[in-house]
Formats: sequence, C-alpha cells, structure tokens
Amino acid sequence: MDQPEIKHTFFTKHIELLKKSKFFKDVSLVFITNIISNALNFFGFLLVAKALSSDDYGRLATILAVVTGISDLSNLGMNASTIRFTAIFKSKKESGKINSLLSTVFTNICLISLLIIGVFLIFSAPVTELFLKDTTYKGLIIISSFGILIALLYSFFSSVFQGLQDFKSYFIYNVLLSVLKISFVAGFFFFVGLNLTNVVIILVFLPVFSVISSFYFLKPYRISPLLYDRSLQKETFSFGKWMLLWSVAAILQSRVSTYLLASMMNVTEVSYYDIAKKFSNIVMFGMGAFATVLNTKLASLTDRQKIREFVSKSKLVVLGFTVVLLASAFLFPIFLKFLYGDKYGGAFIPMSIIMVSLISYVWTLPYNSGLYSLGKSKVFFIQAVAGLVIESGISIILIPKFGAVGASVSFGITYALVLLMSIFYFKKYISEKTPEEKDDKSTDE
Repeated sequence: MDQPEIKHTFFTKHIELLKKSKFFKDVSLVFITNIISNALNFFGFLLVAKALSSDDYGRLATILAVVTGISDLSNLGMNASTIRFTAIFKSKKESGKINSLLSTVFTNICLISLLIIGVFLIFSAPVTELFLKDTTYKGLIIISSFGILIALLYSFFSSVFQGLQDFKSYFIYNVLLSVLKISFVAGFFFFVGLNLTNVVIILVFLPVFSVISSFYFLKPYRISPLLYDRSLQKETFSFGKWMLLWSVAAILQSRVSTYLLASMMNVTEVSYYDIAKKFSNIVMFGMGAFATVLNTKLASLTDRQKIREFVSKSKLVVLGFTVVLLASAFLFPIFLKFLYGDKYGGAFIPMSIIMVSLISYVWTLPYNSGLYSLGKSKVFFIQAVAGLVIESGISIILIPKFGAVGASVSFGITYALVLLMSIFYFKKYISEKTPEEKDDKSTDE
C-alpha cells in the first residue's frame, strides 16, 4: 500500500532537483527563446509572402541569401571562438582578457565589413545583374551591403551572451529583434502596405536596435579598438580549423541552389524554392533541438560501446521524425494552397520533395553525433565539401530544365549520399581501436 507513495516521493524529489538546476533553467530559457523567435519570424514571413508578388518575393529571398551568405562566410569562425574563449576566461575570472577578446573580435568585424561594403559599392551594378538580372534594383543591393555589418555584429553579441552564459540577456536580445520585426511588418502590412523596398529596409536595419541594447547588458565589460590583442587574435583564429572549413563549405552548400536558381532561371523559381525551404524549417526546428540534445549527451560518453548503444536507441526518435516528414510532404502543400491559393503553386512539388529528402538528413543526426563524440570533426568538412560538389553538379544539370523542382531533387540526392557517408565513417571509426587498446594488445603479445 505504501509503494505508490514512495515512488511519488522519489519522483517529486528528482523533479525538484531538476527545477533547481541552473543547466535545466538555461536550456529551458534558450528553448523558449527559440520557440518565440521562430514563431514570430514565421508569422512575419507569412505576411511578407502574402503582400509581395512571387517575383518580388524571389528578389527578396535572393537579396537575403546574398547578405546572410556573405556575412556567414566573413565570420571566419569568430563566433565559435568568441563562445569558447569567453567561457574559458569567465571561468578563470579574467575579465581583462574578456575585454581584449571582445574588442579584438568587434574590431575585426568592423574592418571586414567596411571592406565588403566598399566592394559592394564599387561593383553594385554587376552584382545586381548577376543575382537579380535587373540593375534597377542596384539601390537595394547597396542598402543590403550595410546589412552584412549589422548581421555580423548581431551574431557576435549573441555569441558573447552564450559564452558568458547570460541567457536572460540572450533571451531579451533575440526576442526583442523578433518582436520588432513582426511589429514593423504587421504595421506596414495593415496600415501602409508592404513592398520590396520597405521589407528589405526593415529586415536589414532592425537588428541595429538589438545590437545597441547589447552594450547595456555588457556594461561590466569594455569594448574598444584600443584593447585589440594580436596574440589573442592568432589564438582564437587557430581554434577549430576543421570546423571553420566545415562551416564555410556547409554555408555554401545550403545556399548554392538559391544562387544557381537566381543566375540560371528567374526570381519566380527562387520564390517557389525559398517558400518550400521556409516551410521545411518548421520541422527542422524540432530536429535541431533533437540534434543539440543528442550531441550533448553523446559528447559526455567516452566508452565506444555506450556510444554505439545510444546511437542505436536514438533511431527510435528518428523513426518518429520520419513519420512526421512523410505526413508533412502531403499536408504542407495543402496548407500552402489554403494560405495563398495558387499564387505559389510552383512550390507544391518542391515542398513535397524537400520534406521527403529531409528523411535522409534526420537519419544522419545519430551517426554525425556519434562522430562528434569521437572527435572526428574532419569528417564533417569532407561531408560538406562532397555535398557542395554533388549538389552544385546536379543542380547545374537539373535547374535549367526543371527550375525549383530540379533544385529540390538535387537537394534530396545530396542528402541521401551524405547519409551513406555518415554511416560509413561512423562504422569505420566506432570500430577503430583507441591508442590505449593498441598498447594493451602489443603488451599482451
């Protein structure tokens, strides 16, 4: 008769311990931040897609792809270094080094951005012709070039909050931008009218408010070019060279189809493909959360047998995502038609193809997390380069004939082949003997 009460007491005791855990609170806050930010951004995207013509939406998608692509490539791994070294210096209570680190990275971002903006100002006409095929939009390209500086600073300060483990500021910083975006987009949509120009200005310049707010949250620290530290710059730049190379290749791969569609077809096809990718982000958000937890858990394991077992167990969750993706391939096009009618009818087939293709992606997560726990970061670079080459090659063949549908097919084939690579490398390295095991064997002999 007392057994249920004992179980209940045991359960509630551990729940209370979990609630008091700082780690649990931080994870919960970041999760809430992501949910709110993504939800608000998605609603804003729905309004923008409704207000703009399919051609103007395609131009917007192309401009944003150029801005985010160049800003990500220009980052040069600075965000990863900022998170890691800020956390290290904070744990050692070396606030002076934090000041030097933040000042060094901040100065580098400003210098790199000014150089890029100068290049855009000089070559704005050919850049506009390359991506938009109409030089009348040169002004938007010039305006967007300033967005590269803003985007780099925004991601930098977000990394600082993560490194300092100041997730309350991280929450306000990110949610503030999302609230501002949806407020301006909705205000213009209902009272003024959204067009390509004001949407670009809103999305490019609004992050400035979050960037300014970051100086308030970082009052205990000092950011000044006078604190630039060359030795610290070398140390941070040398960190994680394979992850840096992976990020460059992965960024290029994630946007190559959009670039090829813009240069080989027309902005309408870009809009169809971008709409399909935007809807896939709904499911990707859940998969991203799963991958984050999986990486953390597997990284804490050192025994290869336990890693193998946990990877195997995680496949049950992957199976659940597979069912969701198959259902989404059927339901999302119906939802899109309900929202916009046939305005984006060209996105129906690409959307279904992308949803099915993501099945390959979600099945790579357990194997890649296993490789991550084994410290095989070089494999991620190899996968990204292979994916970039494969997707580029197939897209060049299929896009001229099939447009957005061809881009979606190349996306699917690429991730299927990357999955095979993940399985191969995981099986190879999980069976590989550690140096200690090799020493034990030689000793026995």
